[in-house]
Amino acid sequence: MTTPENITSLKENQIFVFGSNLNGNHIGGSARQALENFGAIEGQGEGLQGQSYAFPTLDNKMKKVSKKALEESKEKLYQCAIDNPQKEFLVTKVGCGIAGFKEEEIKQVFKGDKPKNIVLPKGWAVVKGYKAFEKGLKCRGFQYELGKDFYHDGKIELCSTGFHFCKSLGDVYNYYTFGTDIIVAEVESNGDVIDEDGKEKSVTNHLRITRILNAEQASNNSGNQNLGHSNTGHRNTGDWNTGDWNTGHRNTGHRNTGHWNTGDRNTGHRNTGHRNTGDWNTGDRNTGDWNTGDWNTGDRNTGHRNTGHRNTGDWNTGDRNTGSFNTITPTEILIFNKKCKKEVWDKAVKPSCLYFNVNVWVDYEDMTDEEKNNICSSKFTGGYMKKLDYKEAFTKSMQNASKSDIELIKKLPNFNKRVFEEISGFRID
Repeated sequence: MTTPENITSLKENQIFVFGSNLNGNHIGGSARQALENFGAIEGQGEGLQGQSYAFPTLDNKMKKVSKKALEESKEKLYQCAIDNPQKEFLVTKVGCGIAGFKEEEIKQVFKGDKPKNIVLPKGWAVVKGYKAFEKGLKCRGFQYELGKDFYHDGKIELCSTGFHFCKSLGDVYNYYTFGTDIIVAEVESNGDVIDEDGKEKSVTNHLRITRILNAEQASNNSGNQNLGHSNTGHRNTGDWNTGDWNTGHRNTGHRNTGHWNTGDRNTGHRNTGHRNTGDWNTGDRNTGDWNTGDWNTGDRNTGHRNTGHRNTGDWNTGDRNTGSFNTITPTEILIFNKKCKKEVWDKAVKPSCLYFNVNVWVDYEDMTDEEKNNICSSKFTGGYMKKLDYKEAFTKSMQNASKSDIELIKKLPNFNKRVFEEISGFRID
């Protein structure tokens, strides 16, 4: 990432943030540079202009603005950065030249959280992270000390030269097997920092150990009373849970005893609804499997409160009803848009490829960068449950079907390849 000092040129996505006055008289210092090189507009004292951003440190009488005004201008800048995430805002030492502010005064204004695409001058931003050490605070033979500043002279390079650390405690687990000989500590840097592409590891030319973590803290639980690892919720006994009271793994909801649940109080696996005791349910309070509705005790129901199987309506105790409140099972049903005796359909062999799941688990390493950015919990859960479009899931299942399964489909009562293609997206020739 570019350090905003001695800037002579910009990349297409970069913005030069310079100190200005409210009159917009860009006559000296970085303001003149912005006017001549980066599209600053004479008479515009604040805001985005060309490839520059005016940050007012002097008022229209050319007097220093108040600290409150500086804070307000910072918030406007940060909001502009949030509104333009594709841009990188390079903040110069605004106010520290002609305006006459001390550098420490301006540093205090910019202290704290900031948008990721705001780049502050060297030494202005403190980057915090975590690092593992051998006993005695050694790492690869180098001796560290708590509270002492360490500096690396010369070039820094990932996996080569400089001090390495992770910005996320969970990422430390990717490089160390924890035991009695490993010490984990919080560290910080106010020097140059280079991040790995996946941002799991970083390297810097300045490092300070600020705190040694105890065993519970080092287990990467940000919640309380967790017995597992990498939990961000509370009272979890499993691993990678972001909710509370989970006894399984990779749950993002609460009180789950299974694995990979995104809802609450599930005892099965891979449920995206709530209070399911079966598996692969996307609805709520199902005790069967593969239900997309709610309160079903049977299997593969898309409606609600069915105790039978494969119902698409509601409150049915029979099977294969498309209406509601039915206790009988119809003797004749529509198959491929034509009437068919139910007993004939029941005797027909249906291959397993017809019973596909629209919810698929995507491991973190297989996720796209966009998915990783949009689904923050995936880092802790090890992935996420992706819901496919119905036809997409059907087509994928058919593409993986065996020749014998295809033949069984063609033997179904009233089989019509046009109707089948319209429903599944897959053409059977």
